[in-house]
Amino acid sequence: MSMNVTMGSISVRLWGWLLQGVGPLGNYSIFNLTAVLPGRGPVSVSYTAVAKGNLTYIVACSGGRCVGRTAPVNETEPFSGLFRGAVRASGNCTYLNYTGVELRGAGNASAGSIPGLAGLLNGTGNYTEEICEAYGVPLSAYVDLRMGLSLYNETVAVDVALRLSAVRVGPYSPERYRQLLEEAEAAVAKSSGGY
Repeated sequence: MSMNVTMGSISVRLWGWLLQGVGPLGNYSIFNLTAVLPGRGPVSVSYTAVAKGNLTYIVACSGGRCVGRTAPVNETEPFSGLFRGAVRASGNCTYLNYTGVELRGAGNASAGSIPGLAGLLNGTGNYTEEICEAYGVPLSAYVDLRMGLSLYNETVAVDVALRLSAVRVGPYSPERYRQLLEEAEAAVAKSSGGY
């Protein structure tokens, strides 16, 4: 997985990995991204989301600090909710010998519709995306977003290019699900003062 983010004259490349599990006990996602920030060096961020019942337990960590929260069950995909409501099936696709559905979308976006930015930043723009999805799992994805964000009474141009490419597909792991759920529930409890 790689992401290039350009904001004004600053450009940052993020890279990392993503693991998704779709199965009978519940879905889970884990991703880890690293970026070299000007003046700071490498910074890593990890994200885990595990579904249980009608909730998703979400944990985000960076610099040795983790914050946990719960959200509606449909938020186990780290990039779900970005633009997925506007994609349409445009045919079949093949990736890693799996035949899936090609999903395409394009349209307008606002900073408030992007998870994590709602209420923090204002701005509008447009996006395009193409996803090859098999059995509910994205095997490859290309998302490009261009947006003008209001920041300190200035409009700053933001360009984001996200690329996902699966390198392997394997069976669902109930053991991994149980481990991730236990860790995520503990992080949520700690973030809300549970222990």
